Amino acid sequence: MFSVLLPVYNGEKWLEEAIQSVMDQTYTDFECLILCNGCTDSSSQIATELTKNDNRFVVHELTMANKANALNFGVYLSKHDWIAPIDADDIWLPIKLQKQYDFIITNSSVDILGCQMLYIGALDCEAPRNPHDNETIYWCFARGKNPISFPAVTYKKSIHFRGVGLYNTSNLVIEDYDFWQRCKQQKMIMANLPDDLAVHRIHGDLSTVVDPTMDEHGRESWDLNTKSKTEFRQQLIKWFVDSWYVDWDIDIHGPYPPHWGIIANIREFDKKYDLGPGTPVNSTDADKGNTDV
Repeated sequence: MFSVLLPVYNGEKWLEEAIQSVMDQTYTDFECLILCNGCTDSSSQIATELTKNDNRFVVHELTMANKANALNFGVYLSKHDWIAPIDADDIWLPIKLQKQYDFIITNSSVDILGCQMLYIGALDCEAPRNPHDNETIYWCFARGKNPISFPAVTYKKSIHFRGVGLYNTSNLVIEDYDFWQRCKQQKMIMANLPDDLAVHRIHGDLSTVVDPTMDEHGRESWDLNTKSKTEFRQQLIKWFVDSWYVDWDIDIHGPYPPHWGIIANIREFDKKYDLGPGTPVNSTDADKGNTDV
């Protein structure tokens, strides 16, 4: 039923707890591919030793430290119809897969199924609640928010080959957000269970954690205020992804953010010259594919 993908990069501190939470699932029809990507610590040895007596688990070692690449590798090797990712520092509650299985078998139209999460680590507040229905989930994605939690989700493997594609290996830190936005673009049906079934670990110093500044339309502000090059790059990539996928009505929200640049011009072009399905070189509509501008 499920192919569990567990990518890990130097996660020796938390990996055993993550693997054990998969082992402890009450629903047992799964395989688990542990994908050690570029690890220089003892993650591979920990995974191998812990799973040596459970043939549902297979450890793979990849030389490149790239989570998206590891996930793509796992997708190609996976044997089952549903993919269930988990990060090396997160935890599943024992009934996670069972609850999702129970929903899936009676809701065949759903392509992506998440749930609610608990938080541990550097976050002194309750975890946000993810919306349950497809319409509200789409509404959130259209406003640059992410209502599908990566370690809490399971999804049909087939969506990779129904127009969505694989994970973008150049995004590094927001590969899931980019992937879900493409799923929305291809009209994949999404849902979230109301149950807390996963635990997400927030890293960092609690004293430095601040809420994002929101503008009058409920979007995060465009000001950069980061503590590291990694966070700076993450924000830049999210801006780029949002420029492709987030709904933006200039009559309501004003001009496109300056950093959208050429992407904003492309989107304005697409609004003015709607090509419809396909592209100019493969469209079956000759008039739309060759309209003079």
